[in-house]
Amino acid sequence: LDENLGKLRNTVKFVKNVVLGLKETEDRYYLLVKEPKKFREASMNCKLRGGALAMPKTNNINRLMADYISQAGLTRVYVGVQAQSKEQLYSTSSPAINISCVELLNTGTWNKVECETPLFFLCEFPKIQLSPKTSPT
Repeated sequence: LDENLGKLRNTVKFVKNVVLGLKETEDRYYLLVKEPKKFREASMNCKLRGGALAMPKTNNINRLMADYISQAGLTRVYVGVQAQSKEQLYSTSSPAINISCVELLNTGTWNKVECETPLFFLCEFPKIQLSPKTSPT
């Protein structure tokens, strides 16, 4: 049984990493979506898949994402970051006029980009932590 379970785990890992092209960390999965979309559409697409546009919150995650982009033969993708110019006062009740979106380059650099530019994008998904079941006493 242990041998079969080990084989099943290896098969699942193969499917996640090779077939689906997922990258994973201790607590997240990342999926590079090669369908050019505007920022808002990309964000909605990730949500419909059960995730969100990826947020490179640490240097290590930023590097992992940049390597992922590079390994896929791409140069840039949308991530879940938006930049706001200092002149614009952002109000949730009115449209944001001077908001730019952010692309992550395969070098790890972030650039402002027009939100209407169709780009590939990177989604992230939290790993579901299963808590051990306790038997009733």
